[in-house]
Amino acid sequence: MSVTVATIDATTLRFPLDSPEINMNNSNAGRLLRELGYGEDVAAGDLCGTADAADFQRRVVLAQANAVTDYDRDRLNELYELAQFAVVAGCKVTWA
Repeated sequence: MSVTVATIDATTLRFPLDSPEINMNNSNAGRLLRELGYGEDVAAGDLCGTADAADFQRRVVLAQANAVTDYDRDRLNELYELAQFAVVAGCKVTWA
């Protein structure tokens, strides 16, 4: 199983054509979502959600300061870029 993080237009509920996507296995996604502050959802077994892009980006910046593995740093950098795209495009960040 895997989780895909993407951007979604909040008005049309469509994925922009040029939107970045990040795919990772459930274990890695759960760990990173906990690091981003979504631990209660992950603990409940929920690996699906949607967040305001600017809020998500702030959470990524905070998590980047505490990343210990190269994998986490790389994925958090990708998540930051995805969040930046979402902020500029007026989208939300979603994962499922």
